[in-house]
Order: sequence, then structure tokens, then C-alpha cells
Amino acid sequence: MALGLTTLFGQAGGTQLNDFRNHILATCITQILGDETQPGAKETRIRGILQRFRTQEINATKLGRWISVSYGNMPALQDAYKYLAGSDGASGFINPDLKFPDYDGTPFDFAALGDAIDLSLLYEEAHGNRQIRDYCSQMVTRFKALQERTDYRFLRHQADEALEPTDFLARLLD
Repeated sequence: MALGLTTLFGQAGGTQLNDFRNHILATCITQILGDETQPGAKETRIRGILQRFRTQEINATKLGRWISVSYGNMPALQDAYKYLAGSDGASGFINPDLKFPDYDGTPFDFAALGDAIDLSLLYEEAHGNRQIRDYCSQMVTRFKALQERTDYRFLRHQADEALEPTDFLARLLD
């Protein structure tokens, strides 16, 4: 899923990526709103997600008044849920027919893969797979090592960087 999302990160328009981000965020946040945790924990988790991932439509400013805790309750919880999931003819941001793209071999920026991995893990968690981070922790650790260590620089490139195989091999052997 993460590799498929990198295909969207590389698109210039970004409209389709925004639809996917809205769908993922709305799915994750509505799952948190509907679970059995305390309102304070819900607010903390949602604000944490919105610090890392936000769109023009789904952000801490828009949702802040609905997810704020007052006297141990989240009085506007239903309003947040309606905004995200839709009701009374309003569509919301969750699209059950949305099909995530497969990776098509399109070059992408290596940094975009990190965001795509995080979004994919968040989405899987929203669908009840609470152990997905544990299962993928080794992959995430290896990705971060590739991203941060200079001796792996040869593996990273910019998506718009056209590199011929001979240039790649020359750079690799330097």
C-alpha cells in the first residue's frame, strides 16, 4: 500500500492524493471517536495524528472545537463524526469504493516513502489491525536507516532526477 501511495505523492496535481489523505484521516479519526477509550485519550490521539497529517479539510483547526474535552466529556463528538463520515445527505470524506493504487514503477522521492509508510500503518490500525506497527517495526527501522545514513545515499534519489543505468553504476562505484 505504501508503494502505491508513493505513486500519488509524485503527482503534480495532488487532488487524488488529497482525496486519499482525507479518506485515511477520516477513517482513522472516526475509528478513534467510536472506540471505548476515555475522551481525553481520544483527543490526544486525534491531535497527535493531525500534527503529523492534515489536509485543508481535516485539520486541528477544523476539528478542534468538536474534539475538545470539557468536564471529562467530548460533547461535540457526534458533530465531528458527522463531518468526517457524513450524514443527512452530506457525503463526508470516507469513500468505501476508494481503491488504493498499486505501485506502477513510477520513480518517487525517497522521503515520500516515509510518509506513505506512516499513512499505510495508520490506515491499517483504523481497520482493527492493532499489531501492524509491531509487525512492521523492523521494516520501518530499516527504512529509517536507509534514509538517514550517508553510506546508503546511493539508494536515494529525487523522482525528477533522470538517471541512466550507466550513470547509476558510475555513481554507485564512486
